[in-house]
Amino acid sequence: MFFSLFSTNQAYAQELPEWLSEIEKWINQNIISQQEFDSALEYLIEQGIVQYKEEILNGKKFRIEIPTEQERSQLPECENKFFTTFPVDMNEVKSITPLGNLGPPGHTFPTQHPHIHVGEHGSNNSYPLYTPADVFITSVSWQENNTRDPIDYVVYFALCKDVIGYYNHVKELSDEVSQIIEKVECESFSTSSEGSCTKVLLDKIDERTVIGQVGLKQGNFDFGLIDLREKLDFINQERYPTRDQYLNCAFDYYKDPMKQEFYDLINRVDDSCGHVMQDIPNTLKGNWFHESAQKESVVDWNVYLAFVDHYEDPSIQVVSIAGIFTEPSLFKFIPKISGEINREFSKVTADGKIYCYEGSNVIRNFEAVPLGKILVQMINHETLQIEHQVGRCTGSENFTESVVYNR
Repeated sequence: MFFSLFSTNQAYAQELPEWLSEIEKWINQNIISQQEFDSALEYLIEQGIVQYKEEILNGKKFRIEIPTEQERSQLPECENKFFTTFPVDMNEVKSITPLGNLGPPGHTFPTQHPHIHVGEHGSNNSYPLYTPADVFITSVSWQENNTRDPIDYVVYFALCKDVIGYYNHVKELSDEVSQIIEKVECESFSTSSEGSCTKVLLDKIDERTVIGQVGLKQGNFDFGLIDLREKLDFINQERYPTRDQYLNCAFDYYKDPMKQEFYDLINRVDDSCGHVMQDIPNTLKGNWFHESAQKESVVDWNVYLAFVDHYEDPSIQVVSIAGIFTEPSLFKFIPKISGEINREFSKVTADGKIYCYEGSNVIRNFEAVPLGKILVQMINHETLQIEHQVGRCTGSENFTESVVYNR
């Protein structure tokens, strides 16, 4: 059962990206300043005339996942709020990939959510997906022909004013959800590619309501969570979209024994859900961006580079490369506590030395090991140069054609 809380100004908000582009022309023509535009728009949001997330003031033209401040004021407080229903029948869950999964170029940085694997691989079966509590749906997006299945949905929902969960790779929406989103138009920004749409709303839906189906050819779905009370300590926070700054493990928002049932299925050697943020200041460890990347909210994964722990076994480290200076690849190895070859990332600093990394078959025998070696040198605390070369590490490497990355 649904109860609509979305403003009657929705139609006006839907047009915002269109008239915003016209006002942007005024800025370019120096008719108004950026500050004047931001101030006016902030006033419209505060007055409830425009029901859009504040991120629009930072150059983003829409709100998708996180409700506006006004919308959040209509949501319950988060004290003693937990998920109380499993997303699927747990008897159908075969395993869970933890936070931090790596698979460049799309998952060069540690992945923001666990993957829940349902059914037998390749079975093409579907499984009902349930709301994990009484929640408020905040957005529904879809894209056709984006995976091996005909259509892929993403559903965001608020447990309370500060906690927003989401399901990714939903393969079909239930009739109940389809009926409610029929009343909402696609955001204009979301229809630029054929077969895509994002609908923004704020509608209550009861616990254990069937949202849709998961599985099919993909055989897994994502269960992610944003907690606006728990900010991650990324270096240079402005590089990350708001969502990515507040990622947490959705399973931690269940009480035992339900929480433990998830943890028992996680493919990880230690007793954790994994980690997204691995930045350590003044060292090599963590996320880096190619020098061509924009300064704020970088969503182009081709510019990503990460020096992080393996998501299943943190005793193994990985150079995760999206591209630019070599093919998308993962250089995995067991780190060393001394020397310049395969040195533990948190021990590499701007000490003037060139460090060399080469991959080995340390976790799965069937995975190909990338050829060559990676040379890296920290120029300062937030800048490095890096290069891929043929051959094995010798300890006497030099750069010939390096590229630069920044924090």
